[in-house]
Amino acid sequence: MMGMVEKLALLPRERLVLELRYGLNGDASAAQREVAQTLGISHSYVSRIEKHAIEKLTQAFWKELLHCPDRQTQAGIGLAGAQGVRVCVL
Repeated sequence: MMGMVEKLALLPRERLVLELRYGLNGDASAAQREVAQTLGISHSYVSRIEKHAIEKLTQAFWKELLHCPDRQTQAGIGLAGAQGVRVCVL
């Protein structure tokens, strides 16, 4: 997971929020209110930053999963339920 976070174009604040929230640097995870207090921003802003960063990670994950020229593929079900979409075999 950290490798994906490092490869993406997350903004520094997005990355920091995810690291603090989920303990990605080996620290304990923190509640949104704790992250907000640490960064000196509102709880709702932490929530928006976290949501946006997770959306970026999700999009990058699916993009990588659906585009795999060096790996074996198999038929699967697409994001919208379309049958026969080629996906990577992990």
